Amino acid sequence: MLDTSRFVVDLCALGLTQYEAKVYLALMQRRFYTAAEVARVSTVPRQRIYDVLSSLFERGLVRIRQGGSMQYTAIDPQQAMDRLMAERRAALEGLERTTTELLAALTPTWSDGQAEADPLNFIEVLRDPHMLAERVTELQRAAQRRLRLLARAPHLASAGTGPGAGADQLATTSRLRAAGGEVQCVYEAATLADAEARRVIDERVAAGEEARVLPTVPVVLCIVDDASALISLRDPVAGTDSATTVLVEHSEMAQVLMMAFESAWSRAEPLP
Repeated sequence: MLDTSRFVVDLCALGLTQYEAKVYLALMQRRFYTAAEVARVSTVPRQRIYDVLSSLFERGLVRIRQGGSMQYTAIDPQQAMDRLMAERRAALEGLERTTTELLAALTPTWSDGQAEADPLNFIEVLRDPHMLAERVTELQRAAQRRLRLLARAPHLASAGTGPGAGADQLATTSRLRAAGGEVQCVYEAATLADAEARRVIDERVAAGEEARVLPTVPVVLCIVDDASALISLRDPVAGTDSATTVLVEHSEMAQVLMMAFESAWSRAEPLP
């Protein structure tokens, strides 16, 4: 006897319900069945068997023989598969028409919506350390040409400019330099007093970072491709351990910050 259980899933993929698949596979095993017989063989509940047989008959997968008692037989598998595939193709064509209509209706609305923007949507305030770390990593990995950095003590690693920013910045430095890009960083002099910090800085310099030093650095800053900038500002009330970081994705604002960076760079001394 045919083990029909392995074929139920395949027939369901062609559009039959599980009950329909079980009944069709049961009917294949003998020429004619009564409804009660096919319910027993297929294990479909008796109260559902007539609905299932009626559905299969309407789809052309089952034939009915009238006589003393109504009996059912399955059409041959070739015809059954052809009909099921025809149904799927018709459904797919209907979906394609619906998709075309949706595109025609929705595309103009989407295009118009792109022109509508919050006047401040290019500014993002980041206070959560985890979110800040994610945004820094995203920005550095997206850098294609330049990184401009100002780093000061205590190291605000979450701002992406301190030694604690880790392997991501080191990898970005190596990648940019290999592609002919630039990475420049101005460190606050107090940064160099920490042995671990100096070790990481030396690794970055070895990877291609250009480093200089100033006695004091006013803000922590990271400018990416002269188009986006992260600025970490100390809270003047809470003190140096509290900072708010602002992400500005605006090329004109980035250009203004570039002028500030270049001013700091020109005044800075080479790394000792």
